[in-house]
Amino acid sequence: MLLATFVSATLLAADGDSVVQQVDAAVAVERRRRQMAGILQTTTGGVRMIGGGALLGTAPNLDGGRARAGSVHLFAGGVSIGLGVFSLTHRGPMEQLQRSRSFQILRVAPNSEVSIAAVQRAWTDAARRARRLRLIAGTTSLLAGSALSVAASVRIWGLDDGWNLHTSTVLFTGMLYIGRGVINVIEKSPAERSIMENQRSRSWAITPTFGGLSLSGRF
Repeated sequence: MLLATFVSATLLAADGDSVVQQVDAAVAVERRRRQMAGILQTTTGGVRMIGGGALLGTAPNLDGGRARAGSVHLFAGGVSIGLGVFSLTHRGPMEQLQRSRSFQILRVAPNSEVSIAAVQRAWTDAARRARRLRLIAGTTSLLAGSALSVAASVRIWGLDDGWNLHTSTVLFTGMLYIGRGVINVIEKSPAERSIMENQRSRSWAITPTFGGLSLSGRF
């Protein structure tokens, strides 16, 4: 029994250390992706707002295609900047998990079975929350992009506007939203990827047998 206790504690510590390392790695990926997305969105939004302001400033009248294209760029640029600032300032699910009390306890006491279980539950919840937010954001982008693209296409092919700066700007914006939505729907978040890797990793059990112990599982 003493040997079983020793082996169990050793494997628990190894599992705890592995969980800490996997969470830290996922946090690094999530933070890097979040910061890159925020910088890209903020920069793109700033460029579009500058371009929109230039179009409005040089438009001969506020009802023409140039002015309406400028308004589209200003609106889309403002939305992009808002999303970029949110990405830069809002911590992701894995970053929130890393700052949780249960994870901090596990970092200093990796052989605590209670702490491992608590972090695993919080990790699973973080992955579910990340998936839900990813699908909501992706679906919203797809719907908005589809609506803009259809509206632009109708005005290009079915009404009297034809292909002009305004309709092409709306169509371009719609295609961007569709592309972003497809990426969000398809690409799993770091939280989802990391919990899947964790579930595929170490799983072990110690079973007393006649004359010794049986150690089974995946290593």
